[in-house]
Amino acid sequence: MAYLVVSLYMFMSVFLAVVYNRFRSNLKNEVRESVERAEVLMDRAFDKAAAACSNGRDEGMGERLCQSPFFNEARIISLNFQSSRPKFC
Repeated sequence: MAYLVVSLYMFMSVFLAVVYNRFRSNLKNEVRESVERAEVLMDRAFDKAAAACSNGRDEGMGERLCQSPFFNEARIISLNFQSSRPKFC
């Protein structure tokens, strides 16, 4: 009986280790993809806001953002985020 308990304990430990490693690798991949997606979206948002400013930009100023297009986009994103969240009583 003791052999069965010890064997079952060792088997469950190995099984748990395999499942945990698989979960950890999947979690790493999901986090990596999420970070990459956030970087792409931030680049797109910056490019969009910078393009709205490019008409009045001086050649020597380099890349810069005007406040109004940036804050307008941030306000729109905030409103979309707030409307998509579930409402609680």
